[in-house]
Amino acid sequence: MSKLRMEPFDGANPSNNPLCGKKVRVFSDMATEGVVFTVQDKCLGCTGESDLDVCRGPFKQQLGGEETDRIKIWWQWVSVT
Repeated sequence: MSKLRMEPFDGANPSNNPLCGKKVRVFSDMATEGVVFTVQDKCLGCTGESDLDVCRGPFKQQLGGEETDRIKIWWQWVSVT
């Protein structure tokens, strides 16, 4: 997840960021129903607040990133009930 979104929650130990472990549903032109991912860590290379870094395998297979390393996505938090 973007460092811009995560850093305000880092506290004394960034490894204990409360956003880690939370789930997001990510949508793309190929994944119109969305794919759920778990936030693992901070993406230092993500420049936009809503940017996400997804592992290459799931990125290519589930979000449609075959031809490029970046695609337009949108996402939302998955609420736990």
